[in-house]
Amino acid sequence: MTGSNKDNVILFPKTVEYYHTELTRLLESERYREAVQLLKFLLHCQADDTRTVEEWRSLLGWLESSFPSDIADAEDAEADLTEADLFRQQVQEKAGSDRHYAKKLMEILLHNVPLEKKLLALEQLAVIDHPQICETLKRWLQTVDLPPFVQFKVLQTLKSKGMTGKIKVHKYKEDTVLEIADTPLSLDHFPPNLLEIYRKVQQVSEIYHPALAYFAEHTWKEFLASIYGTSVYEQLKTLDSASLAVWAGALHAVVTETMLGEADEREIMQLYHIAPEFEAVWEQAVRKIKSFL
Repeated sequence: MTGSNKDNVILFPKTVEYYHTELTRLLESERYREAVQLLKFLLHCQADDTRTVEEWRSLLGWLESSFPSDIADAEDAEADLTEADLFRQQVQEKAGSDRHYAKKLMEILLHNVPLEKKLLALEQLAVIDHPQICETLKRWLQTVDLPPFVQFKVLQTLKSKGMTGKIKVHKYKEDTVLEIADTPLSLDHFPPNLLEIYRKVQQVSEIYHPALAYFAEHTWKEFLASIYGTSVYEQLKTLDSASLAVWAGALHAVVTETMLGEADEREIMQLYHIAPEFEAVWEQAVRKIKSFL
């Protein structure tokens, strides 16, 4: 995104709230370079909340002064290492200096702690070795009533550790048997139809509302993670082009309403060339996205 485009991005209260959550997540996982990049982007946008802008500016200054080597080292290594590589290095260093580190992470999953801490523990367990990790995760997945999004993250962790085989999962009153090896590890690994829905939103939002694209990607990933393996997921994989446009418009509407508090559905339907006869399908898609999220 160019500087001129960023200057035209307006951050509404719901959007600011979302980015605040993202910053918290990055800081808790010690991803300082990503936090710095996000802060620089936000400070080029337009926001009415001057207090929040000052907080972002102060946080950026603190990060750059407190962790200059971390940020500089990451920037120097960027050509050769991805953020995933750097995260893996950090976690493995912690595990190497504390032989009980993996067990501590597994205990976080089994105790009553905030969901964000459980998800961070999962991310770390995915990149370190311990003989009990996979069996602990499989037992946790099958015996605890986990939120669908967390179920998916467990499946991703198991796959990233090389696990294969089928596993039974219960979600939204449905029982389904999934092959661990088929679990998508990133948005790009989902079936073509599911990617097409998001890409349509991305194309439209880049023209009419640049900030929406980032928010739409996050929302769509959460939605796909939640419905993975359900009958709705299987239906989306087989949609025709007209129905894909309907779902893309529905996603656009839900994200816009979340960010701004309201959405002009008629205008959005025109943007996605949704014919009047598809209005019932549109309303159903909007309801499903909202209910699963």
